[in-house]
Amino acid sequence: MDKPEQKQIRFPARLTVLILAAVLVCAVLPVLPLRQPLHDTAGRAWRPLLRFRDRTAIALGSDTIGNVYLTKDRMIRKTEQYDDQLTDASVAAVNEFADQAGKPVYLLAAPTAAGIYADTLPEQAPRADERAMLQRAAAALGSRVSWIETYSRLSSVSDESIYFRTDSRWTAFGAFCAYKSAARKLGYTAAGFDQIEVTHYYSGYLGNFAQEIQYGGGFSPDLIDLYSVESAPELTRLVSVSEEGETELDGYFDPARAKQTGDPYDVYALAAEPVLRAETGRTAGKSILLLSDSCGASFLPLLFTHYRSLTAVNLEKAESGFWRETVMGADADYQQILILCSADFLADGRLAEALHQ
Repeated sequence: MDKPEQKQIRFPARLTVLILAAVLVCAVLPVLPLRQPLHDTAGRAWRPLLRFRDRTAIALGSDTIGNVYLTKDRMIRKTEQYDDQLTDASVAAVNEFADQAGKPVYLLAAPTAAGIYADTLPEQAPRADERAMLQRAAAALGSRVSWIETYSRLSSVSDESIYFRTDSRWTAFGAFCAYKSAARKLGYTAAGFDQIEVTHYYSGYLGNFAQEIQYGGGFSPDLIDLYSVESAPELTRLVSVSEEGETELDGYFDPARAKQTGDPYDVYALAAEPVLRAETGRTAGKSILLLSDSCGASFLPLLFTHYRSLTAVNLEKAESGFWRETVMGADADYQQILILCSADFLADGRLAEALHQ
């Protein structure tokens, strides 16, 4: 019996070329050093290829790009599990710092969108339990450190815009919610939302997640709002301190600085500067030291109305030896020290590195 004739499937040449191109783009682009910010015109030449790569991956069923989940509403950091040793190192560093400081120390480890919106992640997606990690960290704090819990309040307003869609950080409203949560522990009466002056600064923000994965498709750009308390006194002095010296700043919110650096988030002085010193002109009141990652940038201006003077350190920009020498001298007169960072900054050990001498 003759064997049945086998038909060969032939792809049109054009389709074959497209398939090969897609495979090449998906294979090569992830290893290329494509780190230009999406705000930077130098990166525009790569955008069509990047979009093609990422849309191809998403079309094939992927819900992640790199270490970032793409959910219906936002980008979320992909964290499968926490390293308890790194978290413990951060907590130990906080306890050691508090023992050395000899002043009241408060720790606010801000939940991330991965914790608040964990139920929006793909059903089978591996995910670390952020809330359990934070509870474990709080339980390990020494007697000199007070824990400021913000998870409950942020969870209760999760339908609001408390985190950016394309960025790991909270919005100004998210920072405001944390400011309200911190009031009782820090001893101030928080302003109500009706006392907040809101400035819509920038509506085209593509945040650090979008920069990291070089993808913004499917998500509307974020809006950066600037919050300040209407009754806050005018700053009588605001100084940026770096290893090069001191520079007087005209104000905490500075669009010109953000335009110069190319990062809209640098409108906040603490996002762009390693150390800030601020005086409010109040003759009475406390002095506070804020040690923070970039989450503190939108939180700091809410404190201006409650303190006589404020010193703030961006732990992501200031070298430990420099900021300790600058702000922890014998003449430091802080009545309170607030350590504010994201849950990730605590969990991955970066807080320990920042606090160690």
